[in-house]
Amino acid sequence: MDKFKFLDENGVEHNFEIIDFFEVDDDEYAVIQPDDMEESLLLKVDYDENGESFLCEIESQKEFDEVSTLYLELLDEKE
Repeated sequence: MDKFKFLDENGVEHNFEIIDFFEVDDDEYAVIQPDDMEESLLLKVDYDENGESFLCEIESQKEFDEVSTLYLELLDEKE
């Protein structure tokens, strides 16, 4: 898996691996594994005005719950 780096809102650099990408309806999501955390993170893929993609936090708890459930179902189907 490829390693990536990003700066958080405090300017601290973090290394992570992208574990998986998946779509729900017309939205894209990514599961990442930060090097400095035990748990994976579920993030939304968004696009800026130039069409460049970036990862962002899922702000709605309802959306997060729905997407988490669907991702777990996808994992079960892969096994």
